[in-house]
Amino acid sequence: MTASAPAGGAASNARALLEVDDVVFAYPGGSAVLDHISLDLSEGSITGLVGPSGCGKSTLLALVSGLLSPASGQVRWAPETVSPPRHPLTMMFQKDTLLPWLSVED
Repeated sequence: MTASAPAGGAASNARALLEVDDVVFAYPGGSAVLDHISLDLSEGSITGLVGPSGCGKSTLLALVSGLLSPASGQVRWAPETVSPPRHPLTMMFQKDTLLPWLSVED
């Protein structure tokens, strides 16, 4: 996945809530999944990630959530968003990672 784009549409005049700056990430033994990705998401904006399977959407979300660290570049959340400082993100995984032996009914 290679991209460099401002985000936020009409809310782009608002302060940046999240900054992804020149991020590169590759899984061990593989080629780069994310290659110099940069974007700013403004407070109040709505953003969607769209692309084919394997292009790096989930990897970017894992980097933004702090589950992974970039090989280079930076992911920064506005420090004053919450106290104590931490990102205001909740992530739902693609797979049933917590209790795979239970059904929804169970």
